[in-house]
Amino acid sequence: MKKNILSILVILIILISLTFIANFSCSQNGKNAQNENLSQDVSLDDILQDDEKVMAQMAFDVTKCLPKGYVIDASVDYTDSIRKCLNKNKIVMMPSFPLLISEKGLNVSSGARVFFQDGSSLIMKANSLSNYAVLLVSNANDVVIYSPVIVGDRDKHLGTSGEWGMGISIKDSKNVYVKSPSISNCWGDGIYIGKTTGNSTNIEISDGKIDNCRRNGISICDGRNVKIQNTIISNSNGTLPMCGIDIEPNDSIANIDSIKISNVTTLNNSNGGILIALNYILSKKEKKVGIEINNHIDDGSNYGFILYGFNSSSYPYATPLKGSIIVNSPVWKNNKIQPVGTGGVYKMSPQTIFNNIQIINSSKKIEDVKLLLSKINVSVN
Repeated sequence: MKKNILSILVILIILISLTFIANFSCSQNGKNAQNENLSQDVSLDDILQDDEKVMAQMAFDVTKCLPKGYVIDASVDYTDSIRKCLNKNKIVMMPSFPLLISEKGLNVSSGARVFFQDGSSLIMKANSLSNYAVLLVSNANDVVIYSPVIVGDRDKHLGTSGEWGMGISIKDSKNVYVKSPSISNCWGDGIYIGKTTGNSTNIEISDGKIDNCRRNGISICDGRNVKIQNTIISNSNGTLPMCGIDIEPNDSIANIDSIKISNVTTLNNSNGGILIALNYILSKKEKKVGIEINNHIDDGSNYGFILYGFNSSSYPYATPLKGSIIVNSPVWKNNKIQPVGTGGVYKMSPQTIFNNIQIINSSKKIEDVKLLLSKINVSVN
């Protein structure tokens, strides 16, 4: 009898925890303003850390969905079995061995908790597609992916076109947290944050390592309340932009607001550590941009930081962007070309301020950087 009571209590505790988490989901009708704008002082990590062990204990073992006699060396494609498993189970534990994933990829739906344990990884099968994602979070709400390990197919890709083979693609989604990702060798980006018909809101990437992706480590093409922190991005190379982080909207409907990047290190990227290119967001309608970057370190990229402006003759109809870009305490060192790169006409851009720049082992001095940035009306303090 005592055991039955204890079991009931445990179940109640779990249900209460899940209800608490669900309360942070965005309402679909937009009426819940508190949920729509999670406090930037409380991360999803803070909200979920007390529940992580409980959630892991509840997780469905994905090996139960694999066929009898399954192999553990990623030599057989079990994509269809895993897709069915994710469709039926919201909380799953990936096996402690690598899984071969086809170009279909895996869809992560609303309310999902996906756990990767020691030894877990997803290996993209060689394919010829120009556009795919190993993990796709599309039109979803309230998703957490713990410690994903993803290896792309860039070294064995069967085609030559395209640049959109993503490790994790997040589109039109809200309240998505990716904790401690390890992503490498993608045909496109390690992580893509963007949209198709909607917008992406409250997205957080933390404590990650992204290496040797062909386009960018992380691309932010649409986002409001996006946090990237404590992450190392290295060796982006193969097809432009080839940057650690690229903030570059695709159209004027995109949001680039409340983007906060903290304690990110970019290493040896073939173009820039961080690139901000906002030209496609311009429109007749007044647009607000908000980007804050704190304690960025770049070591060995061609440029530590790139600001790309606009060809003003191409945007005669546009209204200058409101808002701000604030970059605090960047350290740019060992840059192969120079610490900062600029391009285009910057007069349509929002107020842009750099504070406390450090330049190490460069032929360019801080005075050179200040002069370069002053020519595009960027303030340096």
